[in-house]
Amino acid sequence: MAPPRNCLAPPQVDLEADKIPLMGSVTARAVENRLGQALVVRVNPSRIEGYIPNRYPTGAVLEEALRFLPLSGPVRAKLRRRIKDAQSFAITGSQFGEVFDLMKDSEAGKRMTDLMENRSDYKNSDWYRELVDALHSGHVARHKATTMNSIQEIQDFFTGELLQLLDSMESNGYDDDIPNDLGTAFIGPEGVLLKSTGARHRFAAAKLLSVSDFPLMVRGADKDFLRREIGSLSLSNLENRLPGLVRKIEKLYQD
Repeated sequence: MAPPRNCLAPPQVDLEADKIPLMGSVTARAVENRLGQALVVRVNPSRIEGYIPNRYPTGAVLEEALRFLPLSGPVRAKLRRRIKDAQSFAITGSQFGEVFDLMKDSEAGKRMTDLMENRSDYKNSDWYRELVDALHSGHVARHKATTMNSIQEIQDFFTGELLQLLDSMESNGYDDDIPNDLGTAFIGPEGVLLKSTGARHRFAAAKLLSVSDFPLMVRGADKDFLRREIGSLSLSNLENRLPGLVRKIEKLYQD
């Protein structure tokens, strides 16, 4: 039986395809492979206010579409990896979406602000109460990959991770020796540096503690801004001219 006229048939997905077509002429992965640390900016977190809650802006529409497709877990994971791999370095202005205030609008900013206010007794923080409530409701208390199955584990999470983070950052600033902890950012329209999702809590803590040096990996930039500043968006031209542009922007966000 044909579907009713007012119903949309599910999108046809070629599950045998090895990759999703590229969403831009040059992928962020290709640029990062060529330039590596040249894409890292060291900034003063207090100079950055804007935040976009998306690590892969050019794939946001496809990511949203995956939610409505009847896919198995492995296939969904595979397609998400392909979306990630296809992320374009050059991003059109509309793909950035709404820009938020990291500290006022994001969950990470609100949680870290509240924790700082209750640093002497973290059990009074909203975050602690939320995790305890989740446990009492029969759910697993969770933060990213960390799962907590008891009150003691929640308390260990606060004392052994969150409070230690605040103490360490207050005493020593950002710790470059922590593996896999590099935060991410995008160069938005008009060259404005926007915080992305990577290392949100650590970045929020740095802002609250007035840490003046924090590294971020630039994962993409506004397409129109790039064209005005460096011309061609070919990989070879990006390789030659992008490092200088990144250094120019970096200086705007330092003390």
